[in-house]
Amino acid sequence: MKIIGIMVLKNEELWLKNVIENVIEFCDKLIILDNNSDDMTWEIIRKMQNQSSKIFSYKIKSMAESHSYISGYAGTNTWVFGVDGDELYDPIGLQKLKKELNSGKYNHIWNIKGNVLHCISIDRTKKIGIGYLAPPSRSITKLYNFSIINKWDKCPERLHSGQLIFSDTYTNETFKIKNKFDWDESHFRCLHLCFIKRSNIFINKSRLNPAEIMVSKKYFLFRIFKKFRLDVINRTIIRVMGSTYKKNNYSSGELQKKLINQFIS
Repeated sequence: MKIIGIMVLKNEELWLKNVIENVIEFCDKLIILDNNSDDMTWEIIRKMQNQSSKIFSYKIKSMAESHSYISGYAGTNTWVFGVDGDELYDPIGLQKLKKELNSGKYNHIWNIKGNVLHCISIDRTKKIGIGYLAPPSRSITKLYNFSIINKWDKCPERLHSGQLIFSDTYTNETFKIKNKFDWDESHFRCLHLCFIKRSNIFINKSRLNPAEIMVSKKYFLFRIFKKFRLDVINRTIIRVMGSTYKKNNYSSGELQKKLINQFIS
């Protein structure tokens, strides 16, 4: 059994080193794709690659290219782990999860959903995170068992929709660690930095990652204005609708304060 990590990044310089360090031991191979970053993201990726033989980095021009880097693992004894530049995982918990995956505990499971804290603030000194928990908010973890599928193609972005065909002996089953354990007990948990500043080239703290931009571009108004090449209006639509998307998905329930010393390097 192998665990293949895949990251798709755009302008994630501030937290990227920590994000990579937290998942590198969990993965047997980590594929990092840079989607036209304007900040120091690519330089950080290359520096991290020089420090680890597990890291393989590439530049991509469009999100549609990203899934081709993992589609070939369909039908093999592989778990594919999608990580974004705004996701800080618990590295100690991931080691426990890796042992469970290696034991075959989840061989019949298609994907695993973990616990998430959608952060509005992080105090690196005191190691405290404040945000909204999933559940009740939406989980954003992406861990898929490619051994039980025959094919997964035509994805607009890695691990999102597309043409998915399961093998005859398996069904589409999700194991929700997030429903079995609360945050403090879970070994598959993530700090989602969706409301945190992640690049020095942006003034605003909250912005979309590449996958969320893809979702925003499905809106009708974006398609209308794209036809007339009104790029300024397009960016405004993405920002406004993106803000609504984040609020609707990542801010359910009450604000929670959690110790996050395991997450911060």
